[in-house]
Amino acid sequence: MDNRQKQAVEEYLRQKVRETQHGGAVDDEGSEEDLDLMLEELEKDYDESLAKYREQRLEELKKEFGKIDRAAAERGSELGNVSFVSAEKELMDLVMKSEVCMVHFYQPEFSRCELMNERLAVLAEKHVDVGIFAIQASQAPFLVTKLKIKVLPVVVAYKNGKEVARLVGFEGLSTNGTDFSVEALELWMFRERVISKRSLTFASKPGTVRSSNNNTNSDDDDDDDWY
Repeated sequence: MDNRQKQAVEEYLRQKVRETQHGGAVDDEGSEEDLDLMLEELEKDYDESLAKYREQRLEELKKEFGKIDRAAAERGSELGNVSFVSAEKELMDLVMKSEVCMVHFYQPEFSRCELMNERLAVLAEKHVDVGIFAIQASQAPFLVTKLKIKVLPVVVAYKNGKEVARLVGFEGLSTNGTDFSVEALELWMFRERVISKRSLTFASKPGTVRSSNNNTNSDDDDDDDWY
């Protein structure tokens, strides 16, 4: 997406977050007018030679808006936030209902876990189509045992209820073992196919995707979302 499209998506997301947090539509005529103006600008291109490109841009916008709408319907007032869960059954239900999500197993007294929650909170604001949940390990004894979690923090990524990636501690994110950037975590999400390249917000866009699960290069993948 170009910068104008990104601005439109950002504005649409801000509107949707405000709506969900207020339990419905909010009176924000200024923002709606700004979004309308951006969309009008995108549709002003009447050059036939660029008509196909214009349609492609509008379709991309519709796709992004659709993701936000689905996330809003699914997450409600939690849209754009990390959802802290206190019961295993509730967490399992959320994971099964989510197309793509991540679960952070943590303990509040661990400084590394708190840092992970802070970084996830930043990413949750931008990647609303990814459900980001957190549960204290002490409140999830069954899952901790089943998933053989021995070290915290642990972030497990799921697609359609199936685990697709796991991040243990700050492995691969940190050079000093005590801190890591939002960019590094977002890049991990991309490499593990939790998000697409076009969704990258903080990290620079690499030329290829290499997943630790299958060690394959994305150049062989036909899914455009990963380019």
